[in-house]
Order: sequence, then structure tokens, then C-alpha cells
Amino acid sequence: MKKFLRVLRRIVLGLAFLVTLAALALVMDDWLGQREFRRALARADSAAPRPAPVRPAIPDATNFVATPLVRALVFADSRDPAAFDRVRSAAAKKDLFFVLHADWLHGRTASLREACRTAHRALPETAGERDAAELILRELEPVHADLDALVTAAETRPDVAFDTAKATQPGWIRLDGVHELSNVLALRADARLQLGRTDEAFGDCLAIMRLGQILSASPRFVHHALKNALFRNYALAIFWEGWSRGQWNEAQYRTFAQCFAQGETRHLLPGLILSDHKAWSQFLASLPLVSKQGPRGLVARKLAQAVDVNCEVAAAISAAGDRIDAQRVSRASGLVESRLDKVTPTNWELVLSNTSFVESMLDLAQVVCALEGHRLRTGSYPADLAAISAALPGGIPRDLFNGAPPHYRREPAADAAAFSLYFVGWNQRDEHGFSPEWSHYDRNILLKTGDWVWPHAARN
Repeated sequence: MKKFLRVLRRIVLGLAFLVTLAALALVMDDWLGQREFRRALARADSAAPRPAPVRPAIPDATNFVATPLVRALVFADSRDPAAFDRVRSAAAKKDLFFVLHADWLHGRTASLREACRTAHRALPETAGERDAAELILRELEPVHADLDALVTAAETRPDVAFDTAKATQPGWIRLDGVHELSNVLALRADARLQLGRTDEAFGDCLAIMRLGQILSASPRFVHHALKNALFRNYALAIFWEGWSRGQWNEAQYRTFAQCFAQGETRHLLPGLILSDHKAWSQFLASLPLVSKQGPRGLVARKLAQAVDVNCEVAAAISAAGDRIDAQRVSRASGLVESRLDKVTPTNWELVLSNTSFVESMLDLAQVVCALEGHRLRTGSYPADLAAISAALPGGIPRDLFNGAPPHYRREPAADAAAFSLYFVGWNQRDEHGFSPEWSHYDRNILLKTGDWVWPHAARN
């Protein structure tokens, strides 16, 4: 019996020794991992751009953010559930808009009639495009007054200012509110264009672009990603629809150009890429020594690796955001061997190809505005872009990847597509205006192939 107890005691002591050794190893690994993370943060801080100067206070009379409906739907601390439910109910028709504009980048104009049928709206066989537009406007009647007040504010309040410190708090800017408002405004604008109510459609599109300015003023990358989607899926789609039908006037083209310029945030990209590290520090501090993510030291090393990748990606972008080294971004994206859900970036190559695509389309849209202004004044498009340089807010835009101006060619007067306009894009190869076919869902993958072309309405 005594011999058995001695053996048992030795086993218990041995197990205790092993457990203590494992605990010490975990503690040492945690210390080393967190030290690696702190050092990565220090490198990121030294690479981060200087903070922007504080903007002067903007009175509510000119501040779009002070609009009651914006405050009720977009900001968490002033959320009005009744107003949100009212707009959300109207936004149930949003499936129409996605049917309408999934393919505008390929020059396919919208068919309200076919969209209504696809979305199972009651429409007679003999109904035309105007009948479908009137049906849509009738369905949006419960929110017309709200949207009209928003449009009036967009026209009379050109400034956007709010407490950007609050915007760093997750959920303070309600992205669902921005999304629902944009959907309803875009759907109404498209129906109004079909009915020839161009000025009213322009007001709806202007309100969408003001919502985009709110997201542009935020210091969080996720808000800028939604801003890109808002411009690509809504504002640019409506602008293209009216442009392809020749419905906008010269004053509206000038306003579009100004709003598209304000929607560009490329100069903020380096800082935005490095903006989430504080949240990562808080996430790491909230973890126990061992969690479902693994040992905290391992998590800290993964985060340190992600910080270094972010620094490398930010370094691939010029301080002004006007040049991006696509190859360096692609190499940096391949450095992340493993990722943590909701913590590390998914794929910077994919994210930045999409971001730079939208920025490039905003550039091309400004050029189109200037070209149309020249045509309306003189009766024809210019022979080269030098003739419209003074009409562009920042001069002739440059390709984000090779610094060259966009490729422009005036076509013969008999050609339905009276000019061609494109950037060479991510792959930096001039493919003479070739743009690959992509669907609404996979286009992010294919943005790295072909040229980035301003589309013309497809011929039947």
C-alpha cells in the first residue's frame, strides 16, 4: 500500500510539474506574442499619415447631417424606429433596382417593365415602361414626403460634418439606414427618368451622393467600402441611365462632376488601411490566455502579421492616393498565411481593386460630364481632352496605376458611341478598350482583368 501511494504521489507531482511547465510556456508565449504585436503597432504608428486638420464648425443650416430624416435613420443616438420602419417597408421594393442596374457597367439600359415582372409585381401584358414607372411611384407613395424633404436638404445643405470620434464606435453610423435610403431614392429616380421627370430624378440622385459624403467623412474603412458600393450601384448607375438617354442638362452635369469629385477618398486610403489597429488591441486585451481562437500569444502573432501586411499595403499607395503599386499590393496580400474572422483583412488585392475601380469610374464620370458640357455648348465632342481640362475640378484625372491620362478617342459622328474612354486599370496593360463580361456577383474577381471602360449603351 505504501509503495502504491509513493508511486501515486510521484505521478501527481509529475503531472503537476507538467501542467506548471505548460502554463509557464503559455505565459511566455503570450508575452512574446504580445511584444511582437506591440512592436508591429509601433511600426504602423510611425508609418501612419498625420491626422487631417480640424475642420471649422459648420452651421446646421448648411449641414446635410442635421436633416431630421438623416439623423433618424443614419445615426444610432438619434434613431427613429418609426421612420426607419416606414422607409424599410418601401425598401422592400429594392429587388427591382438590383434587377434594373446589375449590368449598367456593360451598357445595358434598364427595363422597368421586365424588372417589375421579375419581381412579381402585378402588371398587365400590354403594359409598357411608363406603366411600370407609374406602378413603382405608386408603391413608394408612403415615403414620398420623407424623400422630398431629404432631397430639399441635399439641394440646400451642401456641407457634411459630424463627430468623427463617434463614427469609430461600431454601429454608430447605421449602415442599414444608408442602404435602405439609397435603395428607395435610386428606385424612385429611375422611375422618374422613365417618365421624363429629369429634374426630380436629379434631386433623388443628389440625395444619394450626399449620403455618400457622410460615409466619406468617416475615419473607418468599412464606411468607405460602403460608400464605394453606394456610388457604383446607385449614383453612377442613375447618372449613366440619364446620360445614355441624353436627359441631363449642362448645369446638372456640372453638379454631378462636383459631387463625384467630393465622393473620391483615395487620398485617405493609407490612413484608412491603418485605422483598425486600435480595435485589434481592444480585441486582444479582451481574450483570456486560451480562447476558441487559440492561445492568446498565437493570436497576437497573427495580428502582428496582419499589421505588417497593412503597413506594406499602405506603403504601396502614394501619400496623395493618386498612385497604387498593384504588384506590391498583390505580394502583400499573399503574406497572410492564416486569418482570424472579423479581425484581419480578407484580401487587400480584392478590396483595393474594387476601391480603385470605383475611384476610376468616378474620374471617368467627371470626364464624361465635361465632355457633355462641351458638346452642349459647341455641338460636338472635343478632339482631345486638353479642351476640357479647365472644366474639370482637379484637371484631367490620371490612371491610378501608371499615372497616364485616360485613353480618349472621338468616334465618327455617325457612330452611336460618339467617343471611347477608358483607363488600363489594375493589370496596367492597354487592351484597347476591352472589358470582360462579368455578372453582378462576380465582378469584384474580374476587376483585375481588362481595361476599365466607360460603358456606352449596348446596341440591339
